[in-house]
Formats: sequence, structure tokens, C-alpha cells
Amino acid sequence: MKLFSIKNNNELCEKIKAYCKENWSKVYDDFAEIADKSVTAEMLPQTWVLYGKHPGDQRQNIIGFYQLAEKDHLTVHSDLTPFITTLFVDPAFRGGELYGKALLDHAREQLGQMGYDTAYLHSNLIGYYERYGFAEIGLDITDYNSPTKVYSADTLTDIRYEIYDKANPKPDHVRLAVYQLRNPLHESKAWHLWFNKTNGFPDCWKANGFTITAFSRVQVIGAVNFLQAPDDLKGWYLGDLHVEGDFRRQGIASKMLRKGFEYISRISNGGEYIYAYIEKDNDPSIGLHKKLGFTDTGEVRPFGELIFGDDETTWVKYL
Repeated sequence: MKLFSIKNNNELCEKIKAYCKENWSKVYDDFAEIADKSVTAEMLPQTWVLYGKHPGDQRQNIIGFYQLAEKDHLTVHSDLTPFITTLFVDPAFRGGELYGKALLDHAREQLGQMGYDTAYLHSNLIGYYERYGFAEIGLDITDYNSPTKVYSADTLTDIRYEIYDKANPKPDHVRLAVYQLRNPLHESKAWHLWFNKTNGFPDCWKANGFTITAFSRVQVIGAVNFLQAPDDLKGWYLGDLHVEGDFRRQGIASKMLRKGFEYISRISNGGEYIYAYIEKDNDPSIGLHKKLGFTDTGEVRPFGELIFGDDETTWVKYL
């Protein structure tokens, strides 16, 4: 199995267009348009061609393809980008070899190399993309009036993300590492033993909430807590956002927050809102939250029994 880009390769572009027209004529017009643009595009769109050997044939033949595009005809989630689209594997190669997974992983790697932290796609297949790391994030209608489901997955980079909640609590070593992000650790071995055996530093999710934690290999490099309001199930608070210094300005904070928003959307019925409390002179935090759709209320709104400073205002995002 080999994958080739058609960038700067007009001959391969024409071959894959002909293959698509023969094997998946329904999508040919869109596919051909993206393929033509892929030949000269700097980043997006892209078209990748899968080669493999048919049984009894030692020659390498085209057996599939996929494309990457900024948008993919959605009307509700029209702000999302980028998309994996028109993924196809020859029927003779479906099943045990997992060529579909190979194409999806390759696409996520390509998008990760371009600096994207999330890959999107939409499909009506039931249970297929979930097997390969994608989660359904909502329903949509295409601009050609077809209902569809929207999926997302992390791009594949050296950074990975974990969600910890009541059903999946933090392991002790992760709990200690998250605490270490913002606090100097005691050198005493006895202190570490005590920490691992107690709830001396309980996490927000122990009430009703969850934690997003970012890892670089096995090192914890970031975390954020989301806490559900005790008297309003549609209200959420996010706090304790932190990214290790060497890993800042790489989009990790944005990625953790977006994953939190998607998690809340999956477990809720709609109409949720999220509070963040930001110091008035914290320009980096203000810029981050503005980019993610938060607006400043200009006041300090209460959230349970949490206490906030006089120099903070409440920012809110509606899902």
C-alpha cells in the first residue's frame, strides 16, 4: 500500500479523476473540481491516491483515494474547517486490511502537519467512523439538501488529549502532574505518598464536571476544568486553564477548550452556556476567549459558591 499526492502531477490528476468517474460517479463533479485545484494549491485542497496490489496481480494499481478541503457543503456547521472528504476504498480491499483506517490516519497526520488540531468529516454511515477515533458532534443539512452527521477527531501529532470525569477518573500520577503544572512540588517522598493516597487536592470534576488534560508523549503539558452549576444544569464554568511554558502558542489551550465544548454538547440537550472569569488586564486570555466566541458581560455573575476577584468580569459563551 502506498499513498501519493497529485500536487504538481497533472498525469496522476487525470488518472484519479477517471478512476473516480468509473467507481463513484455520484461525487465526480465535486471530486474533479477539488482534484484540479489540488495540483497547484499550497496547502488546501489536497488529493491523495492509494495504490495497492490486486490478488494475483503484482502491479501497483489505484485502489482508493481521499481529499482534504477547507469546507464540505454544510449549512449548519458552516464555520468548521478543515474536512476529510470523498474517501473511497475499492470494495475488494475493504475489511481486514483496514485501508480505510490507513487513509483516515494519513489524512489526520497531513492536517496535523499543516497546524490544524481537529479534522472534520460528514457522513450517513452508522458506526464506521467511530471505530477510528471520530466522534459525532451534530446533525446538518448539506447545501444540496441532504441530511448528514458531522464528525470530528484530533489530528495526529505528538500532542494527545484525555478527558477525565466520574466515569473515567484521573490516575494518581496524572492528578499529581496536573497539580504540578501550577504549583511547586514538595521534595519529600512522604508528601508524594500522602498525595497519592488522599484527596488533598480534589478536582472540579468530583462535583459534576470533567477535566481535559493534554500530553506530550507521557508528559502532562496542559489542563482545564469544566464544572456544572449546582443549581442550573445548563450552566457551566471553566477554570484552572494552564499550559506548560514551553508548549504555549501552539494552539493547545484552544484545543482543550474546544474539546470541552464538544463534550458538553454531546452530553446535553442544547441551550448550555459557559462562564469564564477573566482579569480585566489579562490580554492573552481575553484574546483566546474572544476567538472562541466568548463575550464580556461587563459584570461579575455568581456561579455557585465560587468567589472571584474585583478585577475580573464574567465572560460567557452560548453553545
